[in-house]
Parts: sequence; C-alpha cells; structure tokens
Amino acid sequence: MNAQKQQQLQKLMQEHPELNEKLKKLFADSQTEMQEKVIELMKEYGVELTAEDFKAPSGELRDDELNAVAGGEFTPQFPCISNGTGFMGRHSKPGSHESI
Repeated sequence: MNAQKQQQLQKLMQEHPELNEKLKKLFADSQTEMQEKVIELMKEYGVELTAEDFKAPSGELRDDELNAVAGGEFTPQFPCISNGTGFMGRHSKPGSHESI
C-alpha cells in the first residue's frame, strides 16, 4: 500500500471511529475472503483498495516506514537509560531507580 493510501486510511479512521468497530466485527474463513470484506467496507467510505494493497512490500524498508512499523521514532532528548533492572521511562525522575 502506498503512503498516500496509508495517510488516507489514517485520516478516515480518525474521522470515523465507528469504522474501527466495523473492522473488528468482520469475520472470514480465509485471508482472501477477509480482504474482500475489507475492500467492500472501505468502498462505503470512498476508499478504493485492491488485493494488491494487502501484499507486503518487497525489498528493504525506508527509515520512516521502519519507524511506523516499530511504533515510534528515535528522540535523542529522551534517551532510555538502563539501570540494570529494566529501563527508566521518559517520565521517571532523574536519579530515581524507577523501572517500567
């Protein structure tokens, strides 16, 4: 799926919270059937998806794609610090040994 469609879907999910519930309720006996149901549901919201959009990209991921998959991005001003028992979160007080 290209970046433009991904952004379109993210915006759609924000504007229509009920869509997430509809997606959760979908059930299918096969991956192909599930893709068809998602494609049909997305048509109701004006998004044209194809089976090709569900295929994994080939080749290496760019840094921004990797960050999206990993669920975050590196922020050097808030490094994780290991205290030997775990990692201190960004909201831990300096000098404390709170771990998450």
